[in-house]
Amino acid sequence: MGTLATLLSLTVAFGAQGPVDARPDFQVRDLIVATSDKKVVDQLWPAFKLSMSVGDLKKLLPSDRFVIRTWGSQGVVALDRRLGVIAEIQQGVDVAKALAKFGGSGLAARIGDLSDGDRSAICDYLNGVAPTETRQDGFDLKDGAVGLDAQVSVTLKDPVSGKVVQIGLPQNNDATRHRNELLAKMPIPLRTIPPGEADRFTKQGMERSVAVGDVEFHVFGLGRRTLPEGLRVAADLIAEVEKDLNSKRARAAHDLVKLLGLDDSLPSTANSVNDLPKSLRDELTASLTENWRAWGLGSPQEAESLLANSNSIGVTTWLGICQCQDPGNPAMHKPGSFRSDLFIAFQGGSLP
Repeated sequence: MGTLATLLSLTVAFGAQGPVDARPDFQVRDLIVATSDKKVVDQLWPAFKLSMSVGDLKKLLPSDRFVIRTWGSQGVVALDRRLGVIAEIQQGVDVAKALAKFGGSGLAARIGDLSDGDRSAICDYLNGVAPTETRQDGFDLKDGAVGLDAQVSVTLKDPVSGKVVQIGLPQNNDATRHRNELLAKMPIPLRTIPPGEADRFTKQGMERSVAVGDVEFHVFGLGRRTLPEGLRVAADLIAEVEKDLNSKRARAAHDLVKLLGLDDSLPSTANSVNDLPKSLRDELTASLTENWRAWGLGSPQEAESLLANSNSIGVTTWLGICQCQDPGNPAMHKPGSFRSDLFIAFQGGSLP
């Protein structure tokens, strides 16, 4: 037996004999396990036996965590659902489903009032984007609240200067104000973080982002002799699982679009600002001409020129989680501080 750890770019599609669902009595001689969890590999090494049945293999690699498929006469691929790229999509599905239940609560809810499953999905996501060490000492995340956030991003390009400007347009302003009022009553406060420590958190976040795309393959039994075919089957299985999860995420995102009352008919591209729906065109014009400095423009005239001349326009809808980090002090005219982490993006107004 030997082991092989390698990286596979998941954007590459391979042609291969399609994997099939594993039969319990199928005897395993060629096993490839796709996982980044060293503990799984360490536990599997002494327990794996040549020609063991798939039924026995599933006792070692339970189906609630692993997708197990067979190929050929004795080949098996086991895909860990906790692999970064798979887990990331699944997290998007779980978070979207949790947020879809916020409709009757002003698009916001106290984390501690959520069901166990929804609370776990929300907390796991928040801990991923902002480590617990960044929060105020002793703060229990269950006492904070989160809300549903959405914005439409429009990208404009001046054909003469080549300048590109991306404008974010918050949606449902009345509902957003009410949501922020609820969030301000249950903030998730931050502690003061020294610059060096902040750099460490940033580096850790970048490392997690890079690791998401990595896949390690571990080979057991006689897998080396059929390795090329096994890797093709594994790549097909990963693509299949990704496709299924992306479909679930699309359906969950569609429910959020309906809940927010967003325009699901927005175009993904346009050749002119005049080709955009009137409501979006008016929002875009007002934001660009009134806040031209914020968008990096030199004058109101430059904003008007960009609107008039842009002939390559992109439209993206973003959905995410919003939290209040500082409620502010209205009596002292101190505004509150809110953070949005956008976790689903799609071109136009709806996912395909």
